[in-house]
Amino acid sequence: MMRYLVLLAVLFTGFSCSPKKATKDPSKNDTTVTDSIMDETTSSVPASDTNKIDTTLATEWDPGEVSYEGEQAIVYKTKKDFSNNVPVKMNEEKTKIVAYPSPKDLFYKDKLAYPVPLKNGYLLDNRGVGKNSVFIEMSYEAYSKLDQAPLLNDMMKMIVDKDPFLEIYSLGARARFKDEVKEINEIIERGALKKSRRIK
Repeated sequence: MMRYLVLLAVLFTGFSCSPKKATKDPSKNDTTVTDSIMDETTSSVPASDTNKIDTTLATEWDPGEVSYEGEQAIVYKTKKDFSNNVPVKMNEEKTKIVAYPSPKDLFYKDKLAYPVPLKNGYLLDNRGVGKNSVFIEMSYEAYSKLDQAPLLNDMMKMIVDKDPFLEIYSLGARARFKDEVKEINEIIERGALKKSRRIK
């Protein structure tokens, strides 16, 4: 009889302990898990490492750090092939010519200043084109042989397209490139040209 009472007491004690386990605050357990997850996340990617990652990506091609002083590397694409036509500059309204080269100014490094063909139909400017530039009918060779530039009225009649450009970009100072054509072609192939300063 005594053993039976002791056994009942043990069983009763065991059942009375179970509710204590059930009364643990679930919210505290969740908070602990959340805290541990946050600690692991924070320790696995410290703020300093995150900054390093951002910096590495930025150095791939960050035109924001490019110098725009001096002669610019201008890359553009036109609606048609105007690579042999002389460019002149018009006003914003495209009603008059405001700048044009003299025949002797059509040279770059002692050669006629034809633009350099690049990848994907782009051209590297050697003349100084801008968003208000247009092309006239005369070729570089024919224009360079003139004694003087044509009269403005005559030049206005020679304009072949008042809106010839699809895109124009400035990649900063030309002096920053060691192998200009190769490096710019790499920028184009990587799809990074559109990160540059867009003129048009």
